[in-house]
Amino acid sequence: MLKFCIETPGGAVTDLGTELGVSVSKDGNTQVAVFEGEAEASLRIPGQEGVRTELLTAHQSAKLIPSTGEIVTTSPDLARFLPATELHVPPLQLAAGYEENIIASRPVHYWRMDRLEQGLIPNEVRGAPALRPVGGIRLEPASPESPTARTVVNFAGQTNPGAIHSVGPWLAPGAAHAVEMWFASTTTEQMSLFAFTTGKAPNDHLELVELALRQPGRSPRPGIVRYLTRWPAGSGGGINIYTEPKFLPYRWHHLVAQQAHGKMELYLNGHLVGKADADPFAPQLLCTIQLGCLRFNEGMLLKNLQRVFSGKMAEVAIYDRLLTIGEIKERATSAR
Repeated sequence: MLKFCIETPGGAVTDLGTELGVSVSKDGNTQVAVFEGEAEASLRIPGQEGVRTELLTAHQSAKLIPSTGEIVTTSPDLARFLPATELHVPPLQLAAGYEENIIASRPVHYWRMDRLEQGLIPNEVRGAPALRPVGGIRLEPASPESPTARTVVNFAGQTNPGAIHSVGPWLAPGAAHAVEMWFASTTTEQMSLFAFTTGKAPNDHLELVELALRQPGRSPRPGIVRYLTRWPAGSGGGINIYTEPKFLPYRWHHLVAQQAHGKMELYLNGHLVGKADADPFAPQLLCTIQLGCLRFNEGMLLKNLQRVFSGKMAEVAIYDRLLTIGEIKERATSAR
């Protein structure tokens, strides 16, 4: 479980999986109230090396007095705390002509995520497969008050697991391809944005991009993006790009993951955030496209979906070539 720590005058309050409030007065005294879960309050004792600690559980409160090193449990006084902010993903507002710009770039797939036709998300490229939403997936219409806002797809996350998968396979080119999308998450947990699988084994991933909490050999840090390719496709191994913490929840981000002849590149918001050398793919390979989960199979129980995405997604495009830096920057700066 990811923890965070709030430093206070002479002490600290550490989250242990909780909802809490912290209020610091002008004299340095700190009031802590735990609404749900648990938190640890700690305070240095003046003139000593000792640190006093107190475990606070739900509906408990304490006052930290740095001048004496005392932690005094008190009755919760909710009036001392500001109400928690209710966070929302803002509308995705893109410049006029964005979709025409994408079509002019000749993608092999382009799902605007703006409508359903017979229960499917249509592909704007004629003859290319549609996407099938399953589980906790719904279209969120654009607000009529924002004429440039876009309809987007809302993923409910673990509260109502769902995913989107291609109706038919894609003959992925081995020479080069690029995946482009807009996303806004509502958490920093580990979640899959998209995955390509070949169907030959339970977890035969060819390519994967996910939001991650950690990278090998380092402590957890929210905001990491992971880009993985495997050739041959399989359930282990492969070459990874792990970024430094680059994304924030409740904000829209433009992402491009692309590879050519084994050269991987990952762009976020128009900036190159990672590159690596990997084994080139086969010339052509049939694969299934999944959005918002690690893998989905027909007949799979939705409760068994792994790394389900929580947030919103829009304007997903796939190309059989690399996007240029100019194209990537132009798309990334289209948001208003």
